[in-house]
Amino acid sequence: MSFAAGLLQGVAGSMTSRVTRMQRDRELSALEALGGQPSAAQDTQRRAMGVMGPPAAATRPSRGAGGGASVGRVDPDMEWRVWNGFVERGVPEHVADGIVGNMIGESRLNPGINEIAPLVAGSRGGFGFNQWTGPRRRALEAEAARRGVSLDDVDFQIDYTMHELQGTERRAYDRLLGSTNSEEAARAYSEHFLRPGIPHLEGRLAHARRIAGARASGSFGPARQEPPSRPGRRALSATPASRERTETSDRGEEHSPQQPFSWLRNYMSKGNT
Repeated sequence: MSFAAGLLQGVAGSMTSRVTRMQRDRELSALEALGGQPSAAQDTQRRAMGVMGPPAAATRPSRGAGGGASVGRVDPDMEWRVWNGFVERGVPEHVADGIVGNMIGESRLNPGINEIAPLVAGSRGGFGFNQWTGPRRRALEAEAARRGVSLDDVDFQIDYTMHELQGTERRAYDRLLGSTNSEEAARAYSEHFLRPGIPHLEGRLAHARRIAGARASGSFGPARQEPPSRPGRRALSATPASRERTETSDRGEEHSPQQPFSWLRNYMSKGNT
């Protein structure tokens, strides 16, 4: 190989490596913005590629039963459904904020999501809303089989979370019930119920704060109905002819509109010609 050919090959290789690093950096930055669970392998790869900045807060690469992935926007209908599911089961609203905030960080609220690259070598990884692993995952599967329900059933996973909180994880539930706001609840759920190796807690707290803020502003949950029209005011018909037949005042009184030149006919009927 000539010197010129070798030089060109080296430049091309350098440019390809630089483009790859830039592309990977953009992907990791986008994942960081989602505030999900970390992947040690992704952080290692980031450092090996020479990417600067803090470790990536990327969601663990997972694929659910429906073929979805943990990366992406959270479905607001699912967010409301899960939050409301806990409240209906007796969980205080601010505690439900904290629980759902953590579940978003774990699974993006995909009940069928499964960890592809488990942090524990040889394990099947985490599954579902809470990314249940190890003995807790086996217990989840056994309970689903006992009840005869699908493992990725939303209501089952909410029920099973409550089953743990009121049973083997009662100490964590006591911590949750002792919290006074959404952020305290989110911290308690992460530290005492989930106990993740690398929590990236700020993302979980941010989701809990967002839900609490949406509740306070009235923008959380099903769309609110438009207020009814004022009583005593009848909606006008779309056709001019029907509007001529009847008019309605603000007081609700109906009257016939005055006909054209009616004053002239009245004048002539009295003999004023």
